[in-house]
Amino acid sequence: MTPFEMPWGNYLLKDLAEAPPPAAIDYWPQTPGWYLLFGVIVIWLGRWLYRQYLHYKRNAYRREALRFIKSLPRDTVNSRYQIYQQLPALLRSTAIHGYGRSEVAGLTSKRWEGWLDNHCKQSDFLGNCPNYLQALAYGPADSLNPHQLTKLLQEIQLWIQFHSGECHD
Repeated sequence: MTPFEMPWGNYLLKDLAEAPPPAAIDYWPQTPGWYLLFGVIVIWLGRWLYRQYLHYKRNAYRREALRFIKSLPRDTVNSRYQIYQQLPALLRSTAIHGYGRSEVAGLTSKRWEGWLDNHCKQSDFLGNCPNYLQALAYGPADSLNPHQLTKLLQEIQLWIQFHSGECHD
């Protein structure tokens, strides 16, 4: 193998020195407008998180009522019927917590069921289980059959979960 003869390659590149690479690009913003935008986003995010926390705290009564319903035994034997007789009181106390005593306390029978339907679009007490609340609260232990009790339990659960009340402590 013979070495390359001189001059080898392009004679213009013989004394060329390589330029140093540029400094790394800084991705942190340099202008005050970006700091202002970042500050606004942080304030907005903090406010949003605080409002979510307040919403969570205000809806503690819903979670507690739903937890009680989920803890109920699913077989409606007459010896356990007394547990289910607490459901109308649970529903009323949930409504009082969400809407205030002055709005809820005077409602009875059909007016109560109609009021419940007006404040929750997902439930239909008048259509699906008319007078079941009154029969459960004041009737004998066999006033509702297991199918009716299950239907009423579903309506109560829907109402508690989806009613549109604001908290009135």
